[in-house]
Amino acid sequence: MVLVTGSALAVSQILSEGPKILPRFGESTGNFDGVWRSRGYGWIWSIKNGRVKAYEESGDFCMNSPRRNFDVDRADTQLDPDGSVFRLLDEDDQYLYIFDRIESIPAPCLATSSSDPISVLDAAVKTLDAHYAFFGQRNIDWAKAVEAAEARVTSTTTDLDLFRAISRVLSNFRDSHVSLEGTVEDEEIEFEPAAQAAPRRKAVSEASATPSTAADWPSYWNPAVIEELLGDTAETALDGEMTYGLIDGDIGYLSIRSMSGYSHREADRATEKALELFRDAKAVIVDVSRNDGGYDMSAKRIAGHFARERTLAYSKYAGDSSVAVEPQPNYLEPRGDNYFAGPVYLLTSETTVSAAEIFVMAMRALPNVTQIGETTDGSLSDILSKPLPNGWLLNLSNEVYLDSNGAAWEGKGIPPKITFDVRQNARASNQDIAAARQLIDSIRSLGSDLQPAGGTQSPS
Repeated sequence: MVLVTGSALAVSQILSEGPKILPRFGESTGNFDGVWRSRGYGWIWSIKNGRVKAYEESGDFCMNSPRRNFDVDRADTQLDPDGSVFRLLDEDDQYLYIFDRIESIPAPCLATSSSDPISVLDAAVKTLDAHYAFFGQRNIDWAKAVEAAEARVTSTTTDLDLFRAISRVLSNFRDSHVSLEGTVEDEEIEFEPAAQAAPRRKAVSEASATPSTAADWPSYWNPAVIEELLGDTAETALDGEMTYGLIDGDIGYLSIRSMSGYSHREADRATEKALELFRDAKAVIVDVSRNDGGYDMSAKRIAGHFARERTLAYSKYAGDSSVAVEPQPNYLEPRGDNYFAGPVYLLTSETTVSAAEIFVMAMRALPNVTQIGETTDGSLSDILSKPLPNGWLLNLSNEVYLDSNGAAWEGKGIPPKITFDVRQNARASNQDIAAARQLIDSIRSLGSDLQPAGGTQSPS
């Protein structure tokens, strides 16, 4: 059950005013001694003298955690004056994991976990039931899926058949963040239901209406034509994950293929170089149509270079919390010495996924950005990984992201303002090049109408 109350004001005040008490594990551990339950995520922590014993809780199923959930020696923590709640910042510098003090470790956590086939299936079902937040959004007949799996599994079911049975349950989830990993007969295997699903090509009529303009937008775009369009201006950075250059000398192009594999400093340096090149451009295309995600922090870091001022990018909360939770605001902070003041066209496709979709939400919050292309994948939540009693790992989605207008896009994808198909061909034909030229002409024409004064400027 998900409870969301009030607004993001309370957490926003915590972030802006600073912690009431800010000890670090190992420095002032006495106040943290005791047992804690997270709001969402299913973590039970027993802390004594700075040492954490962790458990994974899913309804009445609970087991020892085989790993540490956080590097508590480095994590920033905020303890309420009455000692009843603590908050923790981990990978995201603006998102707080919240823990409530409880009297004792729940009894199921102290019981020995059984690893027979029926118990493993039961653990998988209870884990999804307790933590997966999007059964309704993804139209999953959960009761039917569970009933079918339970009919296939007995006490003598082999590991391979058990893996197949759980995989059949997961096949109902078209979610890029749901998967099952395990070792069967000394071989590591994985099942990803989204990878097995047919492409979800959406018709133009399903997207938001195209704005009124004389521009003749193309029916499709093939990113493989970029080499032809950029010519000698093409530059690569971030070990090939970023490409940028100028098209015909007046349209900037920036492609980002991943939100991982590089440091924040490297991302800052590469994005600043691109923006310097775009100083006199009439418009810029930012292409994340082939971006497979990575880290939200990397996405926000790059998006911050396009922000003129501090801007609400999105909010999020734990969708599996059984107590009231507040959506927590997450802001873009202006980065670097320059930002592009002219029109920016954000190119997306159905393979724009995960942290790339966080980037899309952040960019859409900026007044000069227009999303074009296709609706994104619709898998925004971070991955919550949960162990099963036999050592397998179940990955799922439990976080709800809301854009700057309060809209949630999980399971639907983020729709563009101007719609056309994005092809993922390996090569560019003459027809593809012609369509790309048509897109560039449309951007040049519309950009001149909307923002005659383009170029790169210093933030205010």
